[in-house]
Amino acid sequence: MVSRREPYVIYAYSLLLIRWVGGRGIAQMSTVEFLLVIALGSAVGDAMFYPEVPG
Repeated sequence: MVSRREPYVIYAYSLLLIRWVGGRGIAQMSTVEFLLVIALGSAVGDAMFYPEVPG
């Protein structure tokens, strides 16, 4: 089961990672790469927030 603090830790880590990579790193991604990152993030988020999703 996910603790109440874990989603906040992952959110903070994601924000720090985006700041570290910077706008240029994200701008250099192709559309397909960007969509792949969004899809993977959605899959991880579902497993984190909904206990009935197998993870």
